[in-house]
Amino acid sequence: AASDVYKRQIEEQIAHSRALLDSGRFDEALEYVTELANGNKDNGEVQFLLGIVHGFNGKDALSEAAFERAESLGYQY
Repeated sequence: AASDVYKRQIEEQIAHSRALLDSGRFDEALEYVTELANGNKDNGEVQFLLGIVHGFNGKDALSEAAFERAESLGYQY
């Protein structure tokens, strides 16, 4: 089903986001995750990743806002 394809795609994108972060490629991660988050505003895990990325890039207010969105979407971390 289409939802399965979407779910698999988002999981791959999340895995790629985490790989960028793990390898310290924060600029690249910021660009990638920001774009991902803009297209997935209702995905708590993606919003959580956005918070992490903003944190690594010293954007504390944006980081906090993203974490709050993740939490309001029910994402547990």
